[in-house]
Amino acid sequence: MSTNGLYLRVTFHSFVSSPSDCSAIFRFSPTLLLFGDSPLCTWDSSSSLLITLGSSATIIPGNNMFFPRGTLSNEQNVAFENGTTVVLSPLYPVTPIAVIIGASTIDDVSSVYLDGSHSTGSGGRPLSYRWHIILPLPSTPAFANAFISINHLPSISLNGTLLDFNTTYVFGLQVTNFFNVTSPMARYNVVRRLGRFPTAIIHKGWSGDSIIMGQDASLSSSISSNDVYAISYLWSVTHHQHNGGADVALSL
Repeated sequence: MSTNGLYLRVTFHSFVSSPSDCSAIFRFSPTLLLFGDSPLCTWDSSSSLLITLGSSATIIPGNNMFFPRGTLSNEQNVAFENGTTVVLSPLYPVTPIAVIIGASTIDDVSSVYLDGSHSTGSGGRPLSYRWHIILPLPSTPAFANAFISINHLPSISLNGTLLDFNTTYVFGLQVTNFFNVTSPMARYNVVRRLGRFPTAIIHKGWSGDSIIMGQDASLSSSISSNDVYAISYLWSVTHHQHNGGADVALSL
């Protein structure tokens, strides 16, 4: 299996004659269902089959691939018998990276909302999530139980009243991909303050973590506020670097 989990390569020890359609190669084989929707099979040599997996693929390292009798033949056009091979893990599977987005400060009536769904390195399959409260530990059973009930979700929301005022809570997130590779712990600090104030989140209008020099960058914001007063905006660049392709950090 490839490093990113998007395709499989099957190498044979000798010349193979075969149709190039996945449904013909794996006719009547339960293996075909593991390839997801509309997989693509390509022979890039007479002994090497490249299988590009479709969406909703479920095949994982350790699964057996079953080649039914008669779909493959040798150079003399003699059909091979049934054959089975095992899907191997890549030598260097992709390592996921946990990403946390949310407000670092909440007021006395707001909830804690942390979003981990932008984490990367899934290998094309759903990630599994594990949230942690690194410190301080939950001060009440209600806090602990509420957190345990949601600590496996991509995003978590906690009633802010469970947090003590003026205490920095360090939340952690680890994500694991289907290669069973777990990310390093990402950490995010949240403080509950007395008073009412708006919360701002910046949304970028491009995919990935970077843009090419000269490319337009579209940014938008979402504001949550428990007050009825008008909101004013002030954008600023907190730091930047002209050379080396460093990120530009923006604040609102």
